[in-house]
Order: sequence, then structure tokens, then C-alpha cells
Amino acid sequence: MAVNPLIIWRFRDGKPGHEQQSLGLIKALGELLPVEVNDFDVREHPVGLADWMLGRFPAGLVKHRPDFLIGAGHATHVPMLAAKKAVGGKIIVLMKPSLPAFLFDLVIVPEHDGLTPDARVIVTRGALNAMRPGEKKPDSVLILLGGVSKHARWDDDAVLRQVTTIVAALKPGQLWRITDSRRTPEALSAALAQRYGERFQPWAACPPGWLAQRLAGTETVWVSEDSASMIYEALSAGCRVGVIELPDANRSGRVLAGVAKMADDGQLAFFSRCQGRSEELPAPTLALNEAGAVAHQVLERFLADGDLS
Repeated sequence: MAVNPLIIWRFRDGKPGHEQQSLGLIKALGELLPVEVNDFDVREHPVGLADWMLGRFPAGLVKHRPDFLIGAGHATHVPMLAAKKAVGGKIIVLMKPSLPAFLFDLVIVPEHDGLTPDARVIVTRGALNAMRPGEKKPDSVLILLGGVSKHARWDDDAVLRQVTTIVAALKPGQLWRITDSRRTPEALSAALAQRYGERFQPWAACPPGWLAQRLAGTETVWVSEDSASMIYEALSAGCRVGVIELPDANRSGRVLAGVAKMADDGQLAFFSRCQGRSEELPAPTLALNEAGAVAHQVLERFLADGDLS
């Protein structure tokens, strides 16, 4: 018997991290039930407080009444509230909202956001993402570097020393690649390009989907400590994960504390533990699949009792 698809309106703000979260949840829902997704870019169609108060939403964007309104990022909050008032649907907001949680039907947050799980709040290990394991290439290694952040003092020299040690420990002929990010200082990127040549993949030259494809097929991934989201993405892709350490990293802070706990639980290891030897990183047990777990909870909460408008 054919099943009517869930109608999902995805609210996007153009920020890759936010869109990775909403995509992760939608893909996971799509693995459980048929879904029809309509994207709404809040940059192209401004919706403000007056629209929310008056229950207005651009009529030309309404194709089918939504079951779920899903978005991440502060810029998506008011547009989702306006859409709900105008046409209905359950709002699922990702990350700690800038507005009170009671305004939304479900709030999904990483544990470092500090909210307590309840009937309206689901807490996850790290932010949701769309990464999934693929067929791993034997002995493959990927080194991912972030950059300047508020969670840890960035140090080009410290990072380069650790990268040098990791590369020196690789076996002859081993498959490996290193890439930077938008936050990586230009001087470090230039040094990596000069030292490693074609092994260095600048982020600006990565085609769409490059990282997801690489993570899916790579056995071992080293990630700089500032990049908590990439650490969780690598774990979700079923990789062995090592963490390149940064001076004065605030591991008691809300973001990096979750990474430190994963190390305590044996899910990953810091550079200092194995001195850059990839083969000594803990083997993955089960790939982290928070998006899949949340998708099951969403359907249990809203479909079990027919609780969809």
C-alpha cells in the first residue's frame, strides 16, 4: 500500500554547518518514510516579526501544507514561526534557539548547548550531520584542519609540528590527503601547499560533496581540536579519529568538553596519546548515527498518536 510522503519544509540560511544539520535529519527521516522536501531560503524571501504576528507567509511558496518545518540557525526561527501560523505544521529547530523553546514543537540540540532533555527537547552527542560510512579504502588517511576559533588558541607551529609527525609515521605508498578550511590562516595553508604539493587539497578547490565522499571512504581521520563539528562528522562516517591538539584548548568549555568525553569513552584519541601513529587510534565500534536516532524519536513523538496538523 502506498504511503503518503511526509511534507517537509526546510528553512535554509546558507551557512554550511546549519544546512548540514537539517540535511542530516531530513535524510534520516527519508530512510524511514517517503518524504517530499521544499526548500525555503530565508535570505531570498525575508519574513519578519510582523509576518509572524499576522500569520502571513509568501503564498507563492506554499505548494503543499507541511507536516514538518525544519531549520537551523537564528535567521530561520521567525520564518518558521510565521509559516506555522499561516499554514500549520510542526516546527523542529536544530541548535539552541534564540527565542524561548516553548515556541517550537521540538528542539534538537547538542549536549554542549546545556539544555535538559524533556518532552520538547532532544539532546544529542554533537550537532546532527548527514555523514554515513561507505566502503573504506585500506590504510587511507585524511587530515582536516580548522583554524581560529573562540574555543582554543590557534597555533600554526604547534599544528604543523603535529601534522609533520603524523605524515612521517605513515607507511610508504599509503593513501593520504590534507585539507584546510575557511578559518585556516593563509600562512599555514601556504606552508602546507609548499611542503605537501598535490597531497594538499585547499578547501576553496573542493568540489561539492568532496568532504562527505572522502569521509565515507577513509579509514582514519585526524582533525584539529577546534573543529568539533568535523570530529563528529568523521565519527558518523565510521572513521578512526585522532585529534590534533591546540594550546590552551578549553576542554571544560561547552563545545570541547563533548570531544574530551568521547576520548574518555575510547571513541577517539588525542595526538599526545599515540604521538601521531594512526594505527594506534581506537577502532570504531559503531558509527555515530545521532541523526538516525533522532529521526526515530521524531516519528515516535508525532506519528504514534497521529499528532500532525
